[in-house]
Amino acid sequence: MGVMGNKEAKPNALAGMMKSRFERSYALAIFLIIFITIASELVVHHELRQDLDATEMVNISGRQRLLSQRTLALAEQLHAAPEAPPEVVALFETTLDRIESSDALLRRHVDEQKMSAIDREAFRSAFDDAERGAGPLWADFISAAKSAAAGQSTDDDINAMRSLAYGPLLKTLDDIVMMFERRADARIQRIGRIHQWQTIGTLLILLAEVIFIFKPILDMLLRNMRDLEQKKAAATHSTFRIQTALEGSSVGLWETDLDSGQTSWSPLINDILGLPHDYVLTRDEFIRRVHREDLKDALSYQQQLKEADGPFGVTIRLRHEDDSWIKLEIQGSMIDLLHADFPDEHLIAGSFRNVTAEHAAQDTKDRVWSVLVDNSLEFNEKCRRILSLVNEHYGLHVGIISKIRGDTYSVLHAITPDDSLQPGQRFDFANTYCFHVCQATGPLAFHHVGESEIREHPCYRSFGLEAYIGAPLFVRGAQYGTINFSSPEVRNRPFTQEDLTLIDLIARWIGYEIGMQKNVEDIAEKEERFALALAGSSVGIWDWINVSEEEQIWSDRLYQLLGYDRDVIASTRSAFFDLIHPDDVQATLKALEQHLVGRTPYHQEYRLRMADGSYRWFLGTGQAVWDANGTAVRMIGSLMDINERKTEEENRAQFISTVSHELRTPMTSILGSLQLVRSGKIGVVDASVDNLLRITQTSSERLLRLINDILDLEKISSDHKGMRTSKLDIAPLLVEAVEQNQAFAQKHEATIKLVPPTEDLVIFGDHDRVFQVLINLISNAVKFSSDVDGQVELTAYSRPGQVLIDVKDNGQGIPANNLDRIFGRFMQLENNSDKNISGTGLGLAICKEIMLAHQGDVTVQSRVGMGTTMTLHFPMYTELDADKSVPAHEVG
Repeated sequence: MGVMGNKEAKPNALAGMMKSRFERSYALAIFLIIFITIASELVVHHELRQDLDATEMVNISGRQRLLSQRTLALAEQLHAAPEAPPEVVALFETTLDRIESSDALLRRHVDEQKMSAIDREAFRSAFDDAERGAGPLWADFISAAKSAAAGQSTDDDINAMRSLAYGPLLKTLDDIVMMFERRADARIQRIGRIHQWQTIGTLLILLAEVIFIFKPILDMLLRNMRDLEQKKAAATHSTFRIQTALEGSSVGLWETDLDSGQTSWSPLINDILGLPHDYVLTRDEFIRRVHREDLKDALSYQQQLKEADGPFGVTIRLRHEDDSWIKLEIQGSMIDLLHADFPDEHLIAGSFRNVTAEHAAQDTKDRVWSVLVDNSLEFNEKCRRILSLVNEHYGLHVGIISKIRGDTYSVLHAITPDDSLQPGQRFDFANTYCFHVCQATGPLAFHHVGESEIREHPCYRSFGLEAYIGAPLFVRGAQYGTINFSSPEVRNRPFTQEDLTLIDLIARWIGYEIGMQKNVEDIAEKEERFALALAGSSVGIWDWINVSEEEQIWSDRLYQLLGYDRDVIASTRSAFFDLIHPDDVQATLKALEQHLVGRTPYHQEYRLRMADGSYRWFLGTGQAVWDANGTAVRMIGSLMDINERKTEEENRAQFISTVSHELRTPMTSILGSLQLVRSGKIGVVDASVDNLLRITQTSSERLLRLINDILDLEKISSDHKGMRTSKLDIAPLLVEAVEQNQAFAQKHEATIKLVPPTEDLVIFGDHDRVFQVLINLISNAVKFSSDVDGQVELTAYSRPGQVLIDVKDNGQGIPANNLDRIFGRFMQLENNSDKNISGTGLGLAICKEIMLAHQGDVTVQSRVGMGTTMTLHFPMYTELDADKSVPAHEVG
């Protein structure tokens, strides 16, 4: 029994084409031959009819000769007899009538004959008589005969009749006979030529058929025979290669004869079932080996294959010789059923393969996975169960999960029949089979180490482990250790690729689990450190898990900062806002709303009511999490106690404010006095003294501006709510600010360009403060613009939820290391310009405070030599702003 041979398929398409071509050509040739034959026969038939007519003429002419001889004999008899016997007279008259009728018949035949004009004229000159209707010879002969019949003939009449009968009349009849005989000979020759041409035409047609039909078909047949021989040789070679490949593969072939019901199997079936190689597996034997639960599928497989629209397969269990069960996957296809190239053979065929190990591996994967996803099990128990499952799958005794660090091999988890290995045991890494696994960086297996290339390994000499399979463990992308299984007994069969794939997959799962376990441990450790850090800090954590609901999670430290117990106040949004000072609620709500729609960061200072009823300052920060639609779904943040800082700031501000107030009054008096002295109203002042007074006045004015800026800054910083807020249209504000700075720009030889907004831009803010910021930024841009062609450009535009205003100059720019410091107090940058630029260093700090008071910000972009752009970020006006009631206190 061997692999079923491949049958040579008939060239159906080629044969059909050749058959069709031959049939058409053959039909055409037969048609031409039949046409030529019929045409020839019609011509011959016509000639034969002519020949029959000519024969008739000859017969008539011969009859005329006989009748003329008989008439002459009867005339002589009547002339010699003294009295004419009546019977002779009657016979004589009858003979004369026959001569006349034969003469008429002869002339009619002559008229109907296709003879030449010369022959026809000669005949008429001999026979025709225009007056009597008979030729002159016949007329004289008949006249003499009639005289004899009447008994009135003379010897001259008899002699005349005798002369005519044996002379001209006989000659004329002979000429007629000869003429028709010549014509008959000509017709015979024509018929012969017709037969010759018929034969030649038929032969030419046959020759053409041979040349143009049979020869190409023969050449085609020869080519096809050569092609078939080549294909046969190729198929034979292919069959040999397939057989050779199948001998070393896990796929076999089968073929069933539907007529006999016999099935042929490739030799692989014997190896799969543990049968001798020369054993012939019959259908009955096959059915006896089928598991009873799969018997129905096995018996109905052929019928299902016939009814299937395409390839059809079934997996059945067969009993091995050692009484174990083998899972055999059988595949077949309807396309092989009743093959058109072999109509006499009713076969179905397909392939089979042993999927026992594959199914067992899948079952083990499923069981291992169920252990991994069982959250009720601790990690150590998961490892123990997985080692036990995989040990059982491979039929081995020892399972280990190891950790390798340097030259040390440490047992993390182990399972052995006698518990001889325990977690924590260590070995020299080089003395373990895992050394080769790590070198291979992939799964490695030996079913009989004693006959392998590592039979001299120290592990084999020390422990005698014959069977081994292992794979490296990677945790967080780095090699961590191994998972391996072994046994002191030789494994009854070599490890397969499926076995290596399985342990590699399990190693990846275990590596992931170890990584997750380490992540959990790291997170727990970090949380512990974080909790310890928070316990000693003034920061509490809150988690608003669902922003559409009230419930939040507050950390223990947050409760401690507020001085409340958990059972006193609930961790909800409403409860938290109830703790906020009434003056801080609106600003906090607005900051939160702006952040949840993705407009601004959440960084808000407010006062919270403590458990003892007092208020303390806190800084609330947070970060929202948005879904794919941009809707906030969660927010996490912190609460930090800043009461001491705020107290210090308030004290400092109070001190500065007090000092500034105390200084502003005397400075005003000093400036007034200086102006009065320099005016000359109290006396003429010497020029040198006036110069000193001018310097003193200038310094006093600068000092007064500084005092006013400090007071303004402290007022804004300490009372963000003291602003007269309303709905503001940006466009007219920009126009007004540009007009206010035109004279200043002309003084510094600069131009201001306003790019008109292309859309309505509306914010909610204090008109005077926003105008103050614009004036400050525009004047700064003018002062720091180019010395040669100073240009300042204002552009207003929108972004989602925001209104932005760019103030751009073409000055020398700001070094990158100073960008983070320019909004600080008393910050003045080095000026390399020829312009006389002076200031208090508080302008940008005031702008920053005003923007923060509007829940906005001011940012800067600059490159040395490329100019500077200051950008104001305002929250866009919403209907929520219109409903807010804001205290209307004067600022500054």
